[in-house]
Amino acid sequence: MRDAFQNIAHDSLEEALFLVFALLVTLLSLATIIRKYSLIPVLGVLFCAYLLIEIPAIAWKWFFAWMAIGLAIYFLYGYRKSRLKAE
Repeated sequence: MRDAFQNIAHDSLEEALFLVFALLVTLLSLATIIRKYSLIPVLGVLFCAYLLIEIPAIAWKWFFAWMAIGLAIYFLYGYRKSRLKAE
C-alpha cells in the first residue's frame, strides 16, 4: 500500500482505485465491528468492489455504451407501447 501512495502520480488509474478500495475495506471493517453487522454481506460487497476495480477501462466504456443502447430501446419501446399513454 505504501507503493501505491508513492506511485500515484506516475501510474495509471489502478493505483487510485486500489487506494479507494483500501479505504472502503477499512471503513466497512470498522462499521462491521462497531455496529455489529453481519460479516457475509460485508465480504460480498468487498469482493464485488475488488472485482469491479480490476475491470479494464475499455470494458467499462463498452459496458456503458451497450447499457445506453439497451436503455434507449427499452424506454422507446415502453413509451410507444404504454397503455397509460395519453391519446
